[in-house]
Amino acid sequence: MTILGIGNITFYSVIMLRLLFLFILSFFIFPLTVRAEGSGLSFLSLEELLQIDIASYVEPHANKQPASITVISNNQLRRSGSRLLTHALTLYVPGYFFVDDQDDMIAGFRGLAPDNNAKVMVLVNGINMNIDWFWGANDALINAINFDWIDHVEVIRGPGSVTLGQGALLGAINIVTKGKAFTGNRISARTGKDGYYHTSYEYGHNSDDYNAYLYLSKTLYDGQDMAEDGWLLHAHSGIGGGTIADHSPKLNKAKSIMLLGAFTHHPTGIDANFLYADQTKDLYNFWFDRDRFQERLISIDVQHDKYFSENLSLATTVFYSQDDFSLFTNRGQRTGGTRESRLGTKVVMNSSDFLFEGNKIAIGFDYRHIESGKNNYKGDNFITNTLDAFTVSTFAQSNELRTWVNKNTTDEWGIFGEDFYTFNEIFTAFAAFRYDENPGWGNHISSRLGMLITPNRQNNIRLSYQNGFRGTVGLNYSGGHKRDGFLDEGHFDMVSSAGFGEENPKKVKPEEIDSYEIEWSYRYNKQIKTSSVLFYNVIKNVIDVGAFLPENWPNPIPPLPNIGDIPSGDGWGGFWYYKNNKGQVETGGFEASLMLEIENIKSTFSHSYVKIISADDDQKFGSMYVTDSGHAKAYPENVTRINTVYQFENQSTVALNYLYYYRWYSSRDNKSTGNHLVNVVFEHNFDNQILLSAHINNLLNEDELYPMNNNPGGDSTSDGTPSLESRTFWVEVDFSF
Repeated sequence: MTILGIGNITFYSVIMLRLLFLFILSFFIFPLTVRAEGSGLSFLSLEELLQIDIASYVEPHANKQPASITVISNNQLRRSGSRLLTHALTLYVPGYFFVDDQDDMIAGFRGLAPDNNAKVMVLVNGINMNIDWFWGANDALINAINFDWIDHVEVIRGPGSVTLGQGALLGAINIVTKGKAFTGNRISARTGKDGYYHTSYEYGHNSDDYNAYLYLSKTLYDGQDMAEDGWLLHAHSGIGGGTIADHSPKLNKAKSIMLLGAFTHHPTGIDANFLYADQTKDLYNFWFDRDRFQERLISIDVQHDKYFSENLSLATTVFYSQDDFSLFTNRGQRTGGTRESRLGTKVVMNSSDFLFEGNKIAIGFDYRHIESGKNNYKGDNFITNTLDAFTVSTFAQSNELRTWVNKNTTDEWGIFGEDFYTFNEIFTAFAAFRYDENPGWGNHISSRLGMLITPNRQNNIRLSYQNGFRGTVGLNYSGGHKRDGFLDEGHFDMVSSAGFGEENPKKVKPEEIDSYEIEWSYRYNKQIKTSSVLFYNVIKNVIDVGAFLPENWPNPIPPLPNIGDIPSGDGWGGFWYYKNNKGQVETGGFEASLMLEIENIKSTFSHSYVKIISADDDQKFGSMYVTDSGHAKAYPENVTRINTVYQFENQSTVALNYLYYYRWYSSRDNKSTGNHLVNVVFEHNFDNQILLSAHINNLLNEDELYPMNNNPGGDSTSDGTPSLESRTFWVEVDFSF
């Protein structure tokens, strides 16, 4: 936004900063008073009210977690004013930031934004949902356009592999569905600007013998027109040519259908859950004839808890999930699809006072059987870059000519152990290990070690070390992306003999991160609490993407010759493959939060800062995480957040969420301008039966280009993308009975 610009600061930005300064100052000018009983706002954080399961199998208590965790409630999600789940997490979670990509929406953690979400784990009710062959975290979950069905979200800010295994390298997100937390009936309807519609029905029943839950919804959003600026000026390699903007991409356009069911039988200790998510969205930054993506996810799990005594229990889970993927042009023409299915189990045994008093342990194992390269519900297992005359004439043979994923079966497993020992009221030591094995990348041992110090009721201190890792995705071993130019590891030794002057790539090792943290939480009184985390990370064997390009790149003619039986990529003439960057990256930073409650106001102020402390040259020039000058690539190094809720006496509520990300460094190392993002939500509750709400997204109508990573062949257009929605709104009515 450039209205009355003063240097690099806009008029609205100046006004906003002054208002925020006065707002913060008011907390220290006016006396702090204890809130009125029954005001409806609880100062206890959600972490303190819930049992947290994502980071430890031993310790559910918030003040004894062995990792940095943020928990976001359904109320916070509803009052976020956000369009997608990843947008809401960006508003609330210090150390988390959504970054755009050419064909993805990336969950970034602590300065690191990879080229897809394979280095982040998404779980539902504690069950690993990650896709093995390529994407990792499910798009239909992490980028869900509807989150009414979520009770709360647990986010590990940092590695979680020691309990969760590979994939929890940079962070982990556990989505906990409502299930037992909801009773009664609820009908909801939303409508808003740019063709936004949502309807849902929810039912919950609780009794002494069982709990039952059902949720059904449909959401439609036509999306917003995008400015012809930044990355959208990049050339489109599809049959229509021109630029990406010429193909009329729609920002956040999506269609979603959700169905959830849950049943708990208390006498037997059995929980059963079912989830169906069908989400289609436009890939608004993409430059091929496959710029619309659909995921159909089906998940079923049965969990059983057996208590042998007060000190000994066994939790067993069996699960099955299936992902169908489909590709289209943004005008609806089919251009690809595939399927992956996953079957597995997890068993955890817990014992308290094991061997001696104050010692709690957990041991267990998990296993996943993965089948990829299957035909999706349309019978497709192919991928198309350009709908040229040859592609159209051979469309019926697409599964053979343009195979997306070669058929592949993978069995991976892990065993783990965890121990918490309480010496006295002040000191608790914890340790954990995990061994993982995979036929592709081999094996890996993860570990954790730390100490909890609680000198009094006001202070909690954590000192910890833990390790995270991620092997390359299954595609690296199965092969696929035929005619997209993908080179699997089985063809690495054929490169030098292809005759275009390149050496054979080397076998890809798992990427690792060693994370050291100091966390201090201090409760001054019932109205004031602070929390600060210092972290230092060492990342090595960074898994990145390499490419062999035609001599006249970006002109794909003539294309590179075949490597074995693999042809070069349609529309660009080269090959891409996975590799490890040499050397390592060291990062450090902090996340600090101040929580205040005065009368009927509850506010959280937070700031996160990350810095690339050092990076070897191979980690800088052309790599995924670091710019040439040594800054975090496409990830803002300073982010300030304010989340405030004010509750009136008449059942009305106003929520204001503010996020300011400072200057950030683009993939070509230019310093780019950030945005002041403000969302406001107004709610009024009529006798706890009818809830009316109005939501305003991007109140200040900020429009600077948004951070974007992975910009192949687009140096001149790589200073961001116009993917920030202009000021928009929607209204909602919920009827409970």
